[in-house]
Amino acid sequence: MTQFQPRFLACLPKDIEPHQESERVERAQRLILQKLDVHVDVVTSGHWYKETFINSGNFAGWIYESVHGRSSMTASPHFVGFVVFNRTIGKATAEIVEQALSVQRAVLLIDDEEMSPITNVTRNDNESWSMGWTVHTKETLQ
Repeated sequence: MTQFQPRFLACLPKDIEPHQESERVERAQRLILQKLDVHVDVVTSGHWYKETFINSGNFAGWIYESVHGRSSMTASPHFVGFVVFNRTIGKATAEIVEQALSVQRAVLLIDDEEMSPITNVTRNDNESWSMGWTVHTKETLQ
C-alpha cells in the first residue's frame, strides 16, 4: 500500500511571481522538515484554486473544502496544515487560517528563516480586503 505524504497549503498572493512561488514552497518544505522533522508536500493556493474552485461554487465553499475536505481515496484531510508568509493577509487567507485553527490544524507563519505557529487572526483595516488582517504567533520554533 502506498503511503501518502502529508500536505500543507501555502497561502500565497494570486499575483506572486513564479520564481517567488517556487522559493516559498521550497522554504516551507525545508523549514518544516528541519523544525518538525516531517517530510511534506506543499501545494500552492493558486494551484489548489485552479484545481478545485470550479467544484466549490464560491469562495466560501472553496475555503471550507480546503480546510474541512477529505480525499475520496484515503479519507484523509486534503491538508494537515497551512502556511502563510506575511503577518498581514487578505480576507480569503484570514478565513482559511481561522477555520484551520478552529479544527486544530497546524497553521504556520514563515518569515524569512523563522517559523512560528499562528494562534489567531485579527482585523486591522476595515477598508482593505487584500491586506486587512494580521496573524499573531507563539514563539518561533527552534
